[in-house]
Amino acid sequence: MSMRKLSDNSFEYSCDSCNRKPEIYFGDFHSAMKEAKADGWRAYKEGSTWCHRCPECTKERTVLGKSFTKIKG
Repeated sequence: MSMRKLSDNSFEYSCDSCNRKPEIYFGDFHSAMKEAKADGWRAYKEGSTWCHRCPECTKERTVLGKSFTKIKG
């Protein structure tokens, strides 16, 4: 799982591509997602599954010419 709710106001983000240490963001779902996106994390869909990439893997994937689904927020 790439995003996990820890409590009512905290979420843990893990990269689906590498073994980067998970990061914790605070606030409701939308606030935590906004903060993670500002830090360079990206979410996209592969089929019906949501995937998350850390800033380093996002840069690598962008360089390889792959695109991410735009997430509102």
